Amino acid sequence: MDERRIDERKLKGAGGALLLFIGTFLPVSGSWFTGDLSYLRLWTGPGAILILLALVSGISVLAESYKPLWITGVLAVGFTGLPFFGALVQSIPLKYGWIVLFSGAVLIVSAAGNFPLVPYQVRRALGQGGVLEPPKPSPPLTDTKPAHCTECGAKLEAGTRFCADCGSKVITPEHS
Repeated sequence: MDERRIDERKLKGAGGALLLFIGTFLPVSGSWFTGDLSYLRLWTGPGAILILLALVSGISVLAESYKPLWITGVLAVGFTGLPFFGALVQSIPLKYGWIVLFSGAVLIVSAAGNFPLVPYQVRRALGQGGVLEPPKPSPPLTDTKPAHCTECGAKLEAGTRFCADCGSKVITPEHS
């Protein structure tokens, strides 16, 4: 791997920890009556736990220790699910902060498992330079057709499928 490139796993983990930290302060719910409520205003305890999970995740990524990210990521997914399910039950509108929180939690889990952000098939199609490579030319076909028709014995041109004299189908050795 090129040393100038940032490690994707480290980038996902650090980005997830940062999104989780920032998302704790953004509005996750609210109405005209309550106004915008951040995770810390709604649930002080779980909000503080999310900040702690974000800090532990960030420190783990900096130390390049990715196993603790499984714990912090799964807990973060659970805690960020609270406003979503609460909103379903109580019909409270969700705000953009929930998306930031949940995205951070998913990125932390993705870094823990080293799951690629871009599927392998897309990476392979894009190649190293990030641009689709033109298809490689196929190797030339070898002439496997018989030199003479098996029915009438007439000489056959290369690449023909039917005999010009009798009209019978030319049988190649690989299909016989």
